[in-house]
Amino acid sequence: MQLIMRTKCFLAMVLLWALLLVGCSLNLPQEGLPEDNLSPVLAVTQTPSITVPPLNTPTTWSTRTPLPTFTPSATPPICWKTGGSLEEIEVFSTILDQPVPLLIYLPPCYTQLPELSYPTLYLIHGQGFTKEQWVEMGMVKLINRWVAIGDAPPVIIVMPQISEWSEPDSFPFGQALVEEIIPVIEGRYRALPFREDRKVGGISRGASWALHLGLKYWQTFSAIGAHSLPVFYSDAPSLPDWLDAIPADLRPLISLDYAVSDMSAIRRSTDRLIVLLEERSFSYHFFTAPGTHDQEYWKANLEEYLQFYLEGW
Repeated sequence: MQLIMRTKCFLAMVLLWALLLVGCSLNLPQEGLPEDNLSPVLAVTQTPSITVPPLNTPTTWSTRTPLPTFTPSATPPICWKTGGSLEEIEVFSTILDQPVPLLIYLPPCYTQLPELSYPTLYLIHGQGFTKEQWVEMGMVKLINRWVAIGDAPPVIIVMPQISEWSEPDSFPFGQALVEEIIPVIEGRYRALPFREDRKVGGISRGASWALHLGLKYWQTFSAIGAHSLPVFYSDAPSLPDWLDAIPADLRPLISLDYAVSDMSAIRRSTDRLIVLLEERSFSYHFFTAPGTHDQEYWKANLEEYLQFYLEGW
């Protein structure tokens, strides 16, 4: 940007031009940016370039009709101990103009107990990984064991594959998940169609999407897990308004963490989000543990992640 001052001489006829100032954009310093191009929070000069329209059919969240759900039992069915199953499907997204592969975990006894419906957990992988990331960390083995001994309720877990790593303003995966993928899941599987029965979480870039989904579409999800979070540049200016829009009695549960030796951009991003939460008296859970920004750290904390997601179900 240039500021140009035009000065008229007193005796007229001569125009003098002076270049007084060359400005620059206010991008955040790039020091400490993650190697996979993850974005730190609060790039205040950038704003979203698209407006996601409201859902055609508003998500039910203020009222809830009870449906058959899991009740812990001293003598659970035999099939409870056989473990859940995995299946893969694709949902074509007209919003993204491409199919979205999904890895679905169905709980033990899903086929044998057709009268039961289940809460649903949406887990998003990190950049450089695939929809199998959570399974590779041992999520299925862990939750199967807990369900078998009655320490956890059975749940449906949906793990989408993200094909691009653009910001939400140019790759509206969040809109596609809410408007196209969730209706397919709740039409095809016995997934409870209520806000209280949907939670979302993610790792690294997947955490960026989890926060985007959980705050922008707060009517859809009741809890957010963001592990090693870099907030999207295009989301950062909207965070205060998104937080302020959520009624106090419907604020989602929020869990945040990062490794002690994580990249500075990740730690800075999460810390600035915590400031916004504390300014608004939002409740949240935060912890940090030894490690760095890698699979070893996330796998070491998998039990705590799952305990957060399953709490209250």
